[in-house]
Amino acid sequence: MKWYQILSDYGVTEMQQIDNDDDDIRLLGKLVDKIIIPKLSRMANILNPFSSKQMKASVELIDQVVLSSSGGKDSQRFKDLISSFTDRLTSIVNSIEYDTLSLGKISLLESIAFYRNRYFWRNFKLLANLLLWRTLLPPENLRSLIDQLLDRCLLPLLSTGGVSDNDKYRKILELVPGEWMSQYLLEKIARGAVGF
Repeated sequence: MKWYQILSDYGVTEMQQIDNDDDDIRLLGKLVDKIIIPKLSRMANILNPFSSKQMKASVELIDQVVLSSSGGKDSQRFKDLISSFTDRLTSIVNSIEYDTLSLGKISLLESIAFYRNRYFWRNFKLLANLLLWRTLLPPENLRSLIDQLLDRCLLPLLSTGGVSDNDKYRKILELVPGEWMSQYLLEKIARGAVGF
């Protein structure tokens, strides 16, 4: 990024020894802390967690911010930034509900099976996008979101039955590391993957 290069070289000449106490050298970190991080925090509210492109770009951008920030991951501004993204992801996962009773009774209809399948893959994509944040979000928050998405949406959706559901259970097992799931969910998914 050209702006980053210009700012990182500000106040530095090739012949000059770099003085870490010089305010010009710390300019980029201060700008990131005071301008970029607050803007990113506000952008969290418009993030589409179902978009892989947006989620990957957000994670990459935040990784760059960590490198440029004067306080790093321990600064309060960075913690607030992560908190804003955590809040956004939590609100999306909390808004997802699956009514197994109503859809389970009519899941034999071909048109309903199509939408059930589509709904599963949409939320599976959200699960994959959540896992992109494993290096940035607090592990306990991410595990809670994963458990909630699995327990309240994906697994009840699969429990309504279907011929290809064993493959879907296997996809979940391949995607989510076993240590990231509760023992109960891990056993339930493993049983579904082998057809029990």
